[in-house]
Amino acid sequence: MRILIVEDDADCCEVLQELLERSGHQVTPAKNGLDGWEKFQLGDFSVLISDWVMPGLGGIELCRRVLAAERQDYCYIILLTALTGKANYIEAMNAGADDFMSKPFDPDELTARLIAG
Repeated sequence: MRILIVEDDADCCEVLQELLERSGHQVTPAKNGLDGWEKFQLGDFSVLISDWVMPGLGGIELCRRVLAAERQDYCYIILLTALTGKANYIEAMNAGADDFMSKPFDPDELTARLIAG
């Protein structure tokens, strides 16, 4: 799978990238929401994993833009965040996220969610 990671925490991004590449995925990292949006428009990604809270363009707005983009293929969106609770989950789903994971994330759970997606 071609996966775009949008994460402003460099350490978290590196861990995600290493995990996903070891699983055989092609990974493109983006350092923030605006960088991620630019890379999304130029690439052909089947999955987007994005942090929620980032300076500039946050994960919720990025979800909305991805859904509004005219693309032939669907992009599965996972929001990865330190935010928890039912209200945040509902907001993420209403913005167009397909899945929602809390930080710190469990690598096995992420792998399972990618398979499901």
